[in-house]
Amino acid sequence: MKKVIALLATAALALSFTSVADASMAPVTSSMAPTVVSFKVTPNRLPASGGVVTLVAKVRKATTCTFAGDGTLTLKCASGKAEATVTVAPNRLSVPKVFNLTLVARNSHGADKEWVTLTEVPLAVAPTTTVATTTPPTTTPAAPSTQLTGPGKFTFPTQAENGIASISLNAVTQGVPCPDDSMFGGCDATPAQQIDDVNISACAGQDGATDVGFGVPGEMSLDLTNATQASRDSVTEDSSVPTAFGNYATLAPGQCVTGDVYFDVTSGAQWLSLNYSYTAANFQSNAVYVWQS
Repeated sequence: MKKVIALLATAALALSFTSVADASMAPVTSSMAPTVVSFKVTPNRLPASGGVVTLVAKVRKATTCTFAGDGTLTLKCASGKAEATVTVAPNRLSVPKVFNLTLVARNSHGADKEWVTLTEVPLAVAPTTTVATTTPPTTTPAAPSTQLTGPGKFTFPTQAENGIASISLNAVTQGVPCPDDSMFGGCDATPAQQIDDVNISACAGQDGATDVGFGVPGEMSLDLTNATQASRDSVTEDSSVPTAFGNYATLAPGQCVTGDVYFDVTSGAQWLSLNYSYTAANFQSNAVYVWQS
């Protein structure tokens, strides 16, 4: 039977947790403490109308995984993975709401903890009325393109709400092996799927960037030629994979990093476009940047 509890976040907004998977197997006997391999929330940004997000925990040597805010939901995760859905109510304020969600992985020898943030944008601000003046009109430069064919770099008009100033697609390599084939690792891809490796670079703006490892991949989607969308593999946030983009946390002003984002794709399917959802730091503008194959 599904378990549902209420969770209160920093802005006093109620969240509803639902257990969707605990993937329980026989407990792992080990003298070592548990480790959180990755913890992610997808998507990590919601519109003011709220919505449903998914929390995915990937662990090693843990027997239970507890998702927490002001309330808790504990699942068995001896298999190495636990998953839950979170329903977020609408944001009726004029400022964004930020939720801090934590994961605690435990066994009889200890515990390990990780956290993620979820942002819900504010209600749209009504446009202000301007008074006409006699100032001669000026020529407005053409807006920068939001589409490229093949690899390339997009520089945003202002830094994004996560502090990123530019994103580059370097390459898409299809059908790569799982980069973590260890006993307690592995990938989410099924036997009917292949793993596509999307290599990207991201640069921070003048204020630096935070939550880079979760925030940047969380804004990406990979559309396929068969009219479906690939799912991002949690190995993207696997700390044991040196090239995984999820290893990055914060960036200093102007710092650039490069890493791999992994997607699970129906075997034989070709990618049509890579998309990045951009929201300005002041939440007053947004756009979707697209790399076409």
